[in-house]
Amino acid sequence: MPEVVEGFVSLIGGMMQDLDPVLLAKTQYAKGVNVTSRKGLIKTRPNFIEIPIVGMPTGKFQGAAVYHLEDADRIVFAVAGHIWGINLSTMTIIDYSIQCGNLSATVDRMYFCQPDKYFVVQDGVTCPLVLDTETARLADQANSEVPTGTVMAYGHGRLFIVISKLNGVDVGRRFFVAGDIIYPTATARVLKFTETDYLSGGGAFSLPNELGFIESMDFIRNAQSGSGLGPLIVFAQKGCSAFNVNASRSTWQDIDISQVLFMGRQVGTFATQGVVPVNSDLLYRSRDGIRTMGYSSAATSGELGVLANNPISTEVEDELAYDTDADMSMVSSAVFDNRVYITTRPEATARGRYFKGLVVADASPVAEGGRSAGVIWDGIWTGLRFLSVLVANYSGQEALYSLAEGAGGLCRLFYLPDGSEYTDGGTSRPVARVYTRSYGFEGGNVGSIWKRFKWAEVSFSDIKGQMDANVYFRPDGYPLWIPCTSGVCEATMTAGGFPQVRRRIRFTPVDGYADNSTGQNPVFGLDFQFCIEITGHARLDKVRFIADDFRLDVNLGCLMSPIAVKLVASSSTGVELDDFDYEVTP
Repeated sequence: MPEVVEGFVSLIGGMMQDLDPVLLAKTQYAKGVNVTSRKGLIKTRPNFIEIPIVGMPTGKFQGAAVYHLEDADRIVFAVAGHIWGINLSTMTIIDYSIQCGNLSATVDRMYFCQPDKYFVVQDGVTCPLVLDTETARLADQANSEVPTGTVMAYGHGRLFIVISKLNGVDVGRRFFVAGDIIYPTATARVLKFTETDYLSGGGAFSLPNELGFIESMDFIRNAQSGSGLGPLIVFAQKGCSAFNVNASRSTWQDIDISQVLFMGRQVGTFATQGVVPVNSDLLYRSRDGIRTMGYSSAATSGELGVLANNPISTEVEDELAYDTDADMSMVSSAVFDNRVYITTRPEATARGRYFKGLVVADASPVAEGGRSAGVIWDGIWTGLRFLSVLVANYSGQEALYSLAEGAGGLCRLFYLPDGSEYTDGGTSRPVARVYTRSYGFEGGNVGSIWKRFKWAEVSFSDIKGQMDANVYFRPDGYPLWIPCTSGVCEATMTAGGFPQVRRRIRFTPVDGYADNSTGQNPVFGLDFQFCIEITGHARLDKVRFIADDFRLDVNLGCLMSPIAVKLVASSSTGVELDDFDYEVTP
């Protein structure tokens, strides 16, 4: 019986869940867990390193944002109504609430915004906090400072706030107001809202159509205006609108200041911190996945163009299907090192919720020969109980930071370094998996001839520390995974040590597994899908799968009687892989 071979070197096409594995292209994979294919080859993702901060709080997490200042960035976050800050220069914690009191301990989320050098924290119920570097105070609302509200945005020299009450009446999140314009010699004016009372252009804005509550606001970038910012984009639950607040305030009542851009539940959002600028576009977590909004190249060059709203996440649609509207209110997004990170897979706790993973898109992979492959999805990155992801500066260098939940609800701070580390939190080896397309062993065609899977042959490089490797397989249509023999390699990473390589390591099927419902031995099939699992840090250089090509009738049985049973993980039927069971140890 002739041997037939399939395999791969580069999977530069990234993860693709929009198609069945049997239909994927040769450079795509069905799912990636804790992997990246930047530079063309699959390897373990960079590792999350914990920054120990003395005095971190425990309790209900209510959101976080970055306070950018010249001396150092600060991560401002809320836990059970208490407002904290982490100075990324000294890595010490700041207790803002001790200076002026707590906000609400019961609201699910807080709202954050930085107008110029100040930082405003809102809960939508009580008087907001105004931070100025290390100091905090309540807004002086008796003198027309920041009104109580929720969603905020700062641009064109003004602070915009979705107000909680209008003329003393609770109005939900349906109206927003514009603050006074900042003066270079009087920056505190940016906190005032006197123009709302007595100047032209005063009053509150409402959405031009019934689009539900306002959930987020931001500005289109790379627009033809003095600041480079364009209209204010107001994201609501059932669509989004644009407000031309870049025009002079004295003309706001005389122009068509607002327009509905897009309507429909699929383009709406509940993710207040799920909107993030990416180049000239706004990327946001919509109700049907992830979308980008931006002007066409013609519009940004001064010609006629349209504002486009495009879905970009069908490749990871299964991973985003678990987020409810309530969950999305706590989703956060960040862009770092040409990657987009968005929290997903919520898990409810007595304190609120955390997210079990990130979906990660890579905007700078390189295919063979240096050709750009465009934006691809690495897949899911797990390991932490993610509360929020943020990008901040430390010593002049940007890094991705994550607040994560630890034991008993303790907040922990992690960051993503340059790849020199090879364990998460200094101790845990990440579990990385690549689920391949289905191989028919017939030149990429759908299998029509019986094959017997014999073994997988994998070459590894860039091995750092201990690496455990496993290969799983399953024949066409089978829901569980059959293990192969495993292997262990260790590269001692002492001072002066180098990453190691292992070539053509063979993984053969483990005996004793069967499909109880058919009595068939799972090594026989028309096509096969594989999962390569790495515990530790390594890169896949070359992967080959070898099978026998049966062109005659063969006995496919495994001496077991066909019994209709529920397929569950057991020693006789296979195993079910949980992609979210890896967590960094405390």
